[in-house]
Amino acid sequence: MKQSFTDNQGTSWTVFVTVGTLKRVKQTLGVDIMDVEAFVRQIQDPISLCDILYLACVEQAKPIPRSRKASDGRRKRRST
Repeated sequence: MKQSFTDNQGTSWTVFVTVGTLKRVKQTLGVDIMDVEAFVRQIQDPISLCDILYLACVEQAKPIPRSRKASDGRRKRRST
């Protein structure tokens, strides 16, 4: 199963839900996303939702340069 979304910088991400995704989420976050009640509880927390989405898109995120990954809205300061 897959679904796509676009982030605030215009990058399109495809969320792949595979056995690998299920294992990665359970191993990293301790959440069995096949347990619907547990999954619903997790996605109500924005940070947990972002963690799950990242783990579902991690293969796509690897080639992104480090400066692009830090997209929290802050700009780097220039040294003067």
